[in-house]
Amino acid sequence: MQSNVAVPQAVASLTRKCVAIGSGKGGVGKSTTAVNLALLCARAGVRVALVDLDPLSNAAVILDVPESAMAHVPTEVDGSDAPLSAYSVSLFPNVDLLFPRQKLSRGESNRIRDALFDRYGESLDQAYDLLIFDMPAGIGHSEHLSFLPYVQTLLVVVQPEPTSQVSAGGYLKAALEIAPDITVLLWHNRFAPEAYDGLPAAQVVAQYNRFVPDDLRITGEQQQKITDFAYLPEDSALNLLQHRYSPVTTLAYRMRGLLEMMQDVLLPPIPEEISASAVSRMRMRRILLRTRDLKHSSASVTRTAEELVAARIERDLIGEDPEGLKRFRVAIYRYVATVAADPLRRAMLRAIDEATAFLEVTAGSDGGGGGYGTDDRSHRLEARIATVLETLGKRIAQKPVPIEVRHGAGVLVFSVSMLKLLRSQSVDRLFRGVVPRRSDDGTTQRRDRRTQIRRLVERDPEYHGRFLHLVRTVYPVVTRQIGVYARAAGVESLLLRAADGSVHRSAYLKLLTNFAHEAVHSGLGVVIGMPNTPAYNSAHQAARKLMQRIRSA
Repeated sequence: MQSNVAVPQAVASLTRKCVAIGSGKGGVGKSTTAVNLALLCARAGVRVALVDLDPLSNAAVILDVPESAMAHVPTEVDGSDAPLSAYSVSLFPNVDLLFPRQKLSRGESNRIRDALFDRYGESLDQAYDLLIFDMPAGIGHSEHLSFLPYVQTLLVVVQPEPTSQVSAGGYLKAALEIAPDITVLLWHNRFAPEAYDGLPAAQVVAQYNRFVPDDLRITGEQQQKITDFAYLPEDSALNLLQHRYSPVTTLAYRMRGLLEMMQDVLLPPIPEEISASAVSRMRMRRILLRTRDLKHSSASVTRTAEELVAARIERDLIGEDPEGLKRFRVAIYRYVATVAADPLRRAMLRAIDEATAFLEVTAGSDGGGGGYGTDDRSHRLEARIATVLETLGKRIAQKPVPIEVRHGAGVLVFSVSMLKLLRSQSVDRLFRGVVPRRSDDGTTQRRDRRTQIRRLVERDPEYHGRFLHLVRTVYPVVTRQIGVYARAAGVESLLLRAADGSVHRSAYLKLLTNFAHEAVHSGLGVVIGMPNTPAYNSAHQAARKLMQRIRSA
């Protein structure tokens, strides 16, 4: 591999196995991404070294590594003949954490680099199939980027907001100047397609290039080396702020996401009479989806309609005469007025707002049924969902709705039934029985995240058995609750049905199983306990593709 820095030929084999995880700024999930890639690859039988180069050493925090496990690790890396094991902590099968201490002294990054690729290079090459470097965020210290010529692949983590994209662009520019032949991949956290006008990588580059002089811009040749690689939607499993056990919080996250999806699907398409390009139409649609305060009033409709008019891109305005603009405004006003008058949309938005308010109260709580002090909020959320289901039932009786909405209604019935059950202390105890706990001070019990992650990585049979016991015990209770609720609310027509018209019991079993996975494992910061979620599927696919790249290099 060619670069601006000469790399010893002796470490070429090791270099091919090295992946650096970087970001333009902190807070975008860089360390969480590094940890998840390490665990996913390790579960597939890959021998992984997670090399912590971040001065704050967040990897150990995410994995809940106790200080006692790192007691043997020196506080600084020096030039001594200490073996590699002196700087290594064995975490799980196939996963070791290297250099887990905080790295705050000047020049320590260079000392670690020299140790990795000189003193320990041969040992690392023999011991591991993959080395993941959790890099420091940003480009504030040039010595941190000195690792890049020694790695085959740079994976840059970015989120869909301007400051993250601009800082990622600066990181990409610096990286490609230092290691022009490095493979550059973009990992999009909290990904939402509506946040991009085109290819995400192109938007990241464009955002950066807008704010820098010509000589600092990412060139067309450099942009060709940047590839979109992974797209992870926002997921409560990766929310480390929700580190405590909280199934009701997980349920509220899922209900809100489901309602937002249904609202998106039900939003009527922009009429053909509205002359606008595909990009302008996409912008208008985004505005309507995020406008929560649109009311069925002239002032509210006019305000939103004008926002849509202003959203058109410049090329749509070329050659437009005053009469054409007038017709466009009238058509936009009619469209917005139709959207504002939809009672189902209003009911969904109120339910979304209530779920958001509920989450603000419950997020981070360590409790279950009856323990949150949020009974009023719980019942208010239930009432809002009931209004959505009632209104949706009337809509379906009048005309067909998209299949996603139809299925979504059946899932909402399950969600409300589960919400009611989670108020029960006996049901809460069943969920708590799966989650390992420990006491650090001999009195206060808290979630033992490290043990829980270990059991997931090892596929511990006892842990799996406790989880199956939870599902088997709760399933008949929740199916009974679904039937009772559907009859009482008059929404039996919205239940998920099998081909013969009977209630689709296997579908509700799958819903319960998936919810139990999410409820028990949310907030761990890892996706391995969340099978069948979009975040897990995206991360798992990315890990598989990454190993294919490394093995074919």
